[in-house]
Formats: sequence, structure tokens, C-alpha cells
Amino acid sequence: MKPLNYLFALMLILPTVSFAQDTKSLDELSADVKSITSITTVYSQIIQHNLPKGWVPVFENATPGHYILEFTPKGESKENWSQMFTIQGFRGLGQKASPKAMLAFTADLHVKACGDQAVFELLGTEKISGFETIKVEKKIIFPLDFFYLGRFLNRFLANLPIINHLCLRQYIISRSLKKVKKNYDSVSVIIPCKNESGNIKNCIERLPVLGKKMEVIF
Repeated sequence: MKPLNYLFALMLILPTVSFAQDTKSLDELSADVKSITSITTVYSQIIQHNLPKGWVPVFENATPGHYILEFTPKGESKENWSQMFTIQGFRGLGQKASPKAMLAFTADLHVKACGDQAVFELLGTEKISGFETIKVEKKIIFPLDFFYLGRFLNRFLANLPIINHLCLRQYIISRSLKKVKKNYDSVSVIIPCKNESGNIKNCIERLPVLGKKMEVIF
């Protein structure tokens, strides 16, 4: 029995020695951290988010209908701050207002409180960051294949009005608003056409004149 006891004791010691060799000091570990993951409970919802290193909570208030938690860089306060991260919750409001209406309501409160210092932009059909939204599509209502059931649901059911609000993905197609030169001296159009030989003729016929000299590469 003694050899077994020695072997068992050796197995307990080895992981401890290995851990001690790889362990960094607390200062070294702290220097490697770029952000901190925080978990906040807002009524019945659990929210996980990342905060930059050095940010601390400066204000928290909870009422039966409204919850707010504010973070700023260390050394700043809710009255005097340069950057702020805010979490807000409104009990029961999710059943009464759309996300877009909620965004507009929150933005309006910040504009009234901060004046010209508040800057916000609406997403969707508005113009943002130099781009104009052309089309918004919602896809993928069932992410699994499941004997071709997913393909059927995603191709037909996901495109139906009202039901498409249940889709898991939203695609926004935008185009740049920057002015570009309309008349080019020469233009090369590259069209991938693997297994699309029957559509080449239609592509050529529908292709507009893009420049004085134009070549099409298939």
C-alpha cells in the first residue's frame, strides 16, 4: 500500500508546482486587462456588457417603473463627466412601444436635458454616417435544416408580413452619399458567372453604359 500512497501524494503535488510556475502577479494580470465584463439585473432581465478598464458606477436609481445605472471613467462624477455609459430599463414598456419609438423617446429626453451637446442618429430609413438606406430585409426564422423544414420556413414563411418580425437576422442595404465621378474614361465590369451561362445574355443587355470605354470580364 505504501507505493500507492506515495504515488497519490506525488500526483497532488505536481499540479500545485506547475500552477505556481505559470502564475503572474496581480499587477501583471491587471495590466493585461483591457475591459471588464459586468452583469446587471434590470427587473427580470439579466444584461451582460463590457466596460473599459477603469470605469466605475457613479449613479444608480430604481423605482417600480424605471431603472437607471450610469458608469463614467474613474475620477469623474455624474455631474462632471467626459464619457458616460448608461443602462436604463422601463417596466412594461416593451409591450406598448416599438424599439424605434423607444429610441426616439430616449433621444428626446437627452436632447431636452443636454441641448446641443446631445447627438444621435436614427437607424433604418434615415441617412447615417454618409450612407443612405436602400432596403431593409429580415431573414432566417428557423436556423436549423431539420429535414428541409428550415429551408421551407426561411424561404417562404420568413418573407410574410408580420411574421418576418420574428426573424433572427436583419440586413440593411445602403449606398454612399459621396459624390462620385459619373463619366469615366474606361470601366471594367467583372461578373462571376460560374454555372450561370444562361444569364450572361441578360446581363449584357441590362448593363448600362458606365464610361466611354467599357469591358466586361466573365
